[in-house]
Amino acid sequence: MRDPVQCEKMLSYKDMFIFDIQTHRVARANATYRSFLQVLPQGMCGKALEACYSADEYTQKFFLESDTTVTVLSGIPATDGNNPLTNDEIAETRDFVNTLAQETQRVVTHAMVLPNYNHAQQLEGMAKIVTAKAPVGAWKCYTPWGPGNGVTGFWLDDPATGIPFIERGIELGIKTFACHKGLPLPGFDNNFGDPKDMGVVAKRYPQAKFIAYHSAYQFGGADETQAYTSGSKQGVNSLVTACMQNGIGPGGNVYGELGTTWRSVMTDKTAATHVLGKLLKFLGEDNVVWGTDCMWYGSPQPLITMFMSFQMDQTIRMREGYPDLTPEIKRKILGLNAAKVYGVSAEAVRCQVQASKMAQLRQDLDDEFGSYRWALHRPPLRTRRDFFRHVAFHKAANTPG
Repeated sequence: MRDPVQCEKMLSYKDMFIFDIQTHRVARANATYRSFLQVLPQGMCGKALEACYSADEYTQKFFLESDTTVTVLSGIPATDGNNPLTNDEIAETRDFVNTLAQETQRVVTHAMVLPNYNHAQQLEGMAKIVTAKAPVGAWKCYTPWGPGNGVTGFWLDDPATGIPFIERGIELGIKTFACHKGLPLPGFDNNFGDPKDMGVVAKRYPQAKFIAYHSAYQFGGADETQAYTSGSKQGVNSLVTACMQNGIGPGGNVYGELGTTWRSVMTDKTAATHVLGKLLKFLGEDNVVWGTDCMWYGSPQPLITMFMSFQMDQTIRMREGYPDLTPEIKRKILGLNAAKVYGVSAEAVRCQVQASKMAQLRQDLDDEFGSYRWALHRPPLRTRRDFFRHVAFHKAANTPG
């Protein structure tokens, strides 16, 4: 798209640049994660389990059934030979989608690194990934994960695991680290979900960027309906404490990501106001980034719609000194902040995307079947009653509150 007049028209205020930096699919549903994948909303799609999480489904959910402009595709941790989606398969998915989208940039990739498993091989693998034809957007790690046999999680500031990982990433020129913090998961050592190490390494490596995936939501089983208290080590508060104890203030090099977190609080106005308010107040309006953890949950569109319509509890906001969630700040959170972190030109990409045949196909589907068609797929609907109940639920969920 080279016509500036047409490009400006496409970039009107009615359109948002939405950059979802936490997305998933799998190539195989092996024993390690099969039960996990089966109980997720996307796992009940009515097809074989692997087909529910295929590249075709990924393309449909994000780019034909939602307003998402660009995604970051991540893996999940597993030992060799037991991985549902390898780094090579992440890259193949990126190339598949971007080719369908006429070479527009719809998918950016993470490279999964497991510093506490076959350490030397992991660091060597980082170098091989960087020499590939298309560079990755960031390194992804799960500090609470361990390979077993007595090895559990690791700390980012551990001189034997985390520090070599960070220094190798910086040396290779990819200085963004996306790390799972909070959101306790079965089979993980959730003590390592504590973000205390993130504050330490952010201070030590100011040239790098550290994204706390899930923003330490519910670390320690926290009640997220409360304001920050000095020194708190629970939930989103623990991320704030980690930053404050290391002199990382608003606009620093620590970012809070909203994957699953927003989905968990979006129908609880008090919790949503506190979670978003604390991140905006203590990390800064430029340091809160959008992620959904889809397609675990099917299409991300209901999460986007709820966020667009959400208004903070003004009594809580004013009492705690939270910035208001203005339309401009929503635009930052939904995409503009992450675009800067990942080095993506929001305007150029969106203009190219809007001119693509994939975007036109999505518009044609919206015109023919309506913008709520994502609500008619998951879980499978078998009766007329199921249909009307499902549509009524999703319309209610998207009502401003």
